[in-house]
Amino acid sequence: MRTIGVTDGSIIAAIITLHMAKTASQLASDHDGVMGIINWARGPSMLVAPHVHTTMLPVKQASASSGGKGGLTCARTEDVGSGHTACVVTVAGVELKVVPPLAGAGPVRLGIYLHGDGAGAHKSGSALKAMVPWVEGKRGLGVSALAPNGCAWWQKPTHDCASATSEPDSAADNTRALAAALDAVEKAYDVRLDSARYYGSSGGSIFLTTQWLPLQGGKRPGVFALMCGGEVGAQPPAWDMGDAAARARSPLAFTYGAEDFLASDIRRAIAGWGKLGFAVAEKVVPGAGHCAFDAHGEAMRVWGDHP
Repeated sequence: MRTIGVTDGSIIAAIITLHMAKTASQLASDHDGVMGIINWARGPSMLVAPHVHTTMLPVKQASASSGGKGGLTCARTEDVGSGHTACVVTVAGVELKVVPPLAGAGPVRLGIYLHGDGAGAHKSGSALKAMVPWVEGKRGLGVSALAPNGCAWWQKPTHDCASATSEPDSAADNTRALAAALDAVEKAYDVRLDSARYYGSSGGSIFLTTQWLPLQGGKRPGVFALMCGGEVGAQPPAWDMGDAAARARSPLAFTYGAEDFLASDIRRAIAGWGKLGFAVAEKVVPGAGHCAFDAHGEAMRVWGDHP
C-alpha cells in the first residue's frame, strides 16, 4: 500500500464536470450487473452535472453522538451468523439491514456498506456477515443499504433494474434518500457522529465519491474503504472543503485490481481527491480484474486500520 501525499490548497467551490464511466458488478461478492456496465461503456464518457443549488456551510465541530434510543421496528429479521440477527426495515425507499451493537455503555460507531450493481452482497447478506467481527470488536452498528431502485446506487431511484438503459442519478436523489434513512438510524441508536465507517463496492464506491462525500461529508465524515470504484465528486460540495481539519476527518482508501477495466478512472479519482487535499491511500491487487479479490476482507482491513 502507498499513501498519496496530502497538500493543502485552494478548493474549487463547485466541481461541475465528472467522468462517469460507471461500474458494474462486484465479481467477488456482487455477481451481476455486467451488462449494465458494458452498455454504459458504449455511451458518452463524459457527463456534466446539472446545476444543483447547494448552500455552502461552515463545518462545525460534530456533537459527540446522536443520542438516539429505542432501536428500529423490524419488518423482518435475517440470520447473519455468529449469533447475530439483522433487523430489516425500509426508510425513505432505502432497505436497511441492521446488525445492532453489543450491549454496553456509551455511543456506537456506524459502519455501512453500499453495494455494487445487482446488490448481490446486500441481498445475500455476505457483506454484513463479513462485518460481524468488526461489530463485535468495535461495538459497532453494522448496516447494509439497498439502493432505492433495488440494484444500483449510481442510477436514478426510478431506474428499472431490468433495463439496459443508463440513467445516472445526476440530481443526487439517492443521497437525500440515504441521508433520511441514516437520520432514522441515528434516532434509533446513540451513534457517534465524529467518524463513520463506509464500505463501497464498485458502483457503491462511485456513489460515495461522486455524491455522498461532496454533499454529506461535512455532516457525516468517516473512513472510506472504496473497493474497485470511485471518481471525483460531480456534485458541488455542500461543505467547506477548504477546511483542512474537516477534510482530515474523511480519509479515502482505494483498493482495486491491476486489470480492472475501471483502473484508469480510479487512478484519476485518487489524483483528483489528493489534489483537493484529502488523505488518499491506494492498494493495487496484482493480476486482479474488476472486484476479483476479497473486497470484504480488504474493506474490513481498512476499517481496522483506524481506531
